[in-house]
Amino acid sequence: MKQTIQRKDYLNGKATHEEYYGQFVNETVKNKVAGYFGMDRLRGSKDEHLNDIPLKEWDMCGLPLGNWKEQFAEVGDYPTKAGIVCILKRSAHEMVNIKIKGE
Repeated sequence: MKQTIQRKDYLNGKATHEEYYGQFVNETVKNKVAGYFGMDRLRGSKDEHLNDIPLKEWDMCGLPLGNWKEQFAEVGDYPTKAGIVCILKRSAHEMVNIKIKGE
C-alpha cells in the first residue's frame, strides 16, 4: 500500500474516498482491472463513476474477497464487495485519468 490511512480517519473526514481506497491500488490490481474490462472499455465509459459498467461485472472482477483480508485489517477495516468495487474503480480512474468532481 502507498500510505496508511486508517478507516476511522476516512470516516472522520481526514481523508477523501479517493485517498482511502486509492491506497489499496497497485500494479496487480490495475492489471486485473485492465485485463478483465479492457482499456478501451474503461476509456469509453461516459460516467465519471464508471456506473455505465454493470455492478455485477465489478463484483466478478474483484472476487475472491478473502484475498483482501490482510490489507483491510491493517487499516482497521474488513473486505466487502462494495469496498472492493471502490478499489477497482479507483484503479480504473488512475489508469484512464478520469477526474471525479472535487478531486
